[in-house]
Amino acid sequence: MATLKTNWMIASITSIILLFGAFLLINAAENKKDEAITVQTPLRWFQITGSHSPGSPIPQSDAVYLGTSVNPPEDMNECDGETNQCISGFNPSQTNPSGGSFVLDGTQAPVTTSALKD
Repeated sequence: MATLKTNWMIASITSIILLFGAFLLINAAENKKDEAITVQTPLRWFQITGSHSPGSPIPQSDAVYLGTSVNPPEDMNECDGETNQCISGFNPSQTNPSGGSFVLDGTQAPVTTSALKD
Protein backbone atom coordinates (compact mmCIF):
# COMPACT_ATOMS: atom_id res chain seq x y z
CA MET A 1 0.00 0.00 0.00
CA ALA A 2 2.84 2.40 0.82
CA THR A 3 4.41 1.66 -2.56
CA LEU A 4 1.15 2.45 -4.34
CA LYS A 5 0.86 5.80 -2.51
CA THR A 6 4.48 6.62 -3.32
CA ASN A 7 4.04 5.75 -7.01
CA TRP A 8 0.84 7.80 -7.14
CA MET A 9 2.58 10.78 -5.52
CA ILE A 10 5.54 10.54 -7.93
CA ALA A 11 3.17 10.34 -10.89
CA SER A 12 1.21 13.35 -9.61
CA ILE A 13 4.34 15.46 -9.09
CA THR A 14 5.67 14.45 -12.52
CA SER A 15 2.35 15.42 -14.14
CA ILE A 16 2.37 18.80 -12.43
CA ILE A 17 5.96 19.46 -13.56
CA LEU A 18 5.10 18.45 -17.15
CA LEU A 19 2.01 20.70 -17.19
CA PHE A 20 4.01 23.62 -15.82
CA GLY A 21 6.73 23.05 -18.47
CA ALA A 22 4.11 22.92 -21.23
CA PHE A 23 2.61 26.17 -19.93
CA LEU A 24 6.03 27.87 -20.03
CA LEU A 25 6.68 26.66 -23.61
CA ILE A 26 3.28 27.81 -24.86
CA ASN A 27 3.62 31.17 -23.11
CA ALA A 28 7.09 31.73 -24.62
CA ALA A 29 5.80 30.85 -28.11
CA GLU A 30 2.84 33.24 -27.70
CA ASN A 31 5.17 36.07 -26.65
CA LYS A 32 7.35 35.51 -29.74
CA LYS A 33 4.21 35.54 -31.91
CA ASP A 34 3.18 38.90 -30.41
CA GLU A 35 6.65 40.33 -31.02
CA ALA A 36 6.54 39.20 -34.65
CA ILE A 37 3.22 40.98 -35.18
CA THR A 38 4.49 44.31 -33.85
CA VAL A 39 7.50 44.39 -36.20
CA GLN A 40 6.29 46.27 -39.26
CA THR A 41 7.84 46.76 -42.65
CA PRO A 42 7.91 50.36 -43.90
CA LEU A 43 5.66 50.94 -46.90
CA ARG A 44 6.01 53.46 -49.69
CA TRP A 45 2.95 55.72 -49.58
CA PHE A 46 1.38 57.26 -52.67
CA GLN A 47 -1.45 59.71 -53.24
CA ILE A 48 -3.78 58.14 -55.78
CA THR A 49 -5.40 60.19 -58.53
CA GLY A 50 -8.29 58.99 -60.66
CA SER A 51 -11.05 56.64 -59.52
CA HIS A 52 -9.79 53.33 -58.16
CA SER A 53 -11.83 51.24 -55.73
CA PRO A 54 -10.05 49.98 -52.59
CA GLY A 55 -7.69 47.09 -53.35
CA SER A 56 -7.74 47.58 -57.13
CA PRO A 57 -4.41 47.87 -58.97
CA ILE A 58 -3.06 51.37 -59.58
CA PRO A 59 -1.22 52.37 -62.77
CA GLN A 60 2.07 54.20 -62.34
CA SER A 61 0.62 57.38 -63.86
CA ASP A 62 -2.05 57.64 -61.10
CA ALA A 63 0.33 57.44 -58.11
CA VAL A 64 2.33 60.34 -56.62
CA TYR A 65 5.00 59.37 -54.06
CA LEU A 66 4.51 60.84 -50.56
CA GLY A 67 7.13 59.05 -48.44
CA THR A 68 8.30 55.82 -46.81
CA SER A 69 7.15 54.91 -43.29
CA VAL A 70 5.50 52.21 -41.18
CA ASN A 71 2.65 54.69 -40.66
CA PRO A 72 0.64 56.37 -43.41
CA PRO A 73 1.06 60.10 -43.94
CA GLU A 74 -1.47 62.39 -42.29
CA ASP A 75 -4.82 62.43 -44.02
CA MET A 76 -4.87 64.98 -46.83
CA ASN A 77 -7.78 67.45 -47.17
CA GLU A 78 -8.90 65.93 -50.45
CA CYS A 79 -9.22 62.47 -48.81
CA ASP A 80 -12.73 62.83 -47.45
CA GLY A 81 -14.83 60.10 -48.99
CA GLU A 82 -15.61 56.41 -48.96
CA THR A 83 -15.46 55.23 -52.58
CA ASN A 84 -11.96 55.45 -54.11
CA GLN A 85 -8.36 55.10 -52.97
CA CYS A 86 -6.71 58.36 -51.94
CA ILE A 87 -3.58 57.32 -50.00
CA SER A 88 -2.28 53.78 -50.46
CA GLY A 89 0.81 51.91 -49.28
CA PHE A 90 2.96 49.61 -51.40
CA ASN A 91 5.84 47.28 -50.57
CA PRO A 92 9.26 48.62 -51.60
CA SER A 93 9.51 45.68 -54.04
CA GLN A 94 6.53 47.17 -55.93
CA THR A 95 8.36 50.44 -56.61
CA ASN A 96 11.38 51.74 -58.50
CA PRO A 97 13.64 54.70 -57.71
CA SER A 98 13.19 57.70 -59.95
CA GLY A 99 15.26 60.86 -59.51
CA GLY A 100 15.37 60.92 -55.70
CA SER A 101 11.78 59.71 -55.42
CA PHE A 102 9.91 56.50 -56.22
CA VAL A 103 7.37 55.38 -58.81
CA LEU A 104 5.26 52.24 -59.00
CA ASP A 105 6.80 49.40 -60.97
CA GLY A 106 4.03 49.37 -63.59
CA THR A 107 0.49 48.71 -62.37
CA GLN A 108 0.44 47.46 -58.77
CA ALA A 109 -2.18 46.47 -56.18
CA PRO A 110 -1.66 48.27 -52.85
CA VAL A 111 -0.83 46.45 -49.63
CA THR A 112 -3.19 48.79 -47.78
CA THR A 113 -5.25 51.94 -48.29
CA SER A 114 -5.22 54.44 -45.42
CA ALA A 115 -7.59 57.09 -46.81
CA LEU A 116 -10.49 57.19 -49.28
CA LYS A 117 -12.11 59.88 -51.42
CA ASP A 118 -15.29 60.19 -53.50
